[in-house]
Amino acid sequence: MSDIEEQLSSMRDDEITDAIAAFRIIKDRATRLEEEYKTELANRLEDGGTRTATLNGSPVATISKTRSTIGKGLTVKDRLAYAQWLVDTMGDDAPVYPVPYPKDTAMQPSYLKQLGEQHGVELDAKNNVTNIPGLKYDAGREATVRTSLDRRAVEAIWASTQLPAQARYLLDNGGEL
Repeated sequence: MSDIEEQLSSMRDDEITDAIAAFRIIKDRATRLEEEYKTELANRLEDGGTRTATLNGSPVATISKTRSTIGKGLTVKDRLAYAQWLVDTMGDDAPVYPVPYPKDTAMQPSYLKQLGEQHGVELDAKNNVTNIPGLKYDAGREATVRTSLDRRAVEAIWASTQLPAQARYLLDNGGEL
């Protein structure tokens, strides 16, 4: 059992809940501060420039600014949407291939269910249907834990002088946002 697992096993639900909220508050604050600092450093560094970050005198990271690139101009993001626009705009003169495409009725859940019952459905490890090309099985998703913060309470916490040392560091070195 890891140290964290051992610690968690001795905590009450309300303590875990409070910790999750605190972690989220600190994470959100740190994310905002990181973005602000990155923007400032990007203004100071040349493309391809690097800096070494140190904590307590030891190098812990290399921070670099990527080189900019020259864009390609217009590119095709969705071939089918573009093809449809070409046909709508140019009619029979449109430079498109005639391609079979399923009608909306063939993509309805009831139709797909019936098709699966008639032909059987074989799935691989990633839920891809292996015997009917182009289909995937959607098994849904597991329930998750979601954190919704009370923004006013968060502001009050950051204004508080009762924060632990790690949280104070984020506030003292980031100022008010």
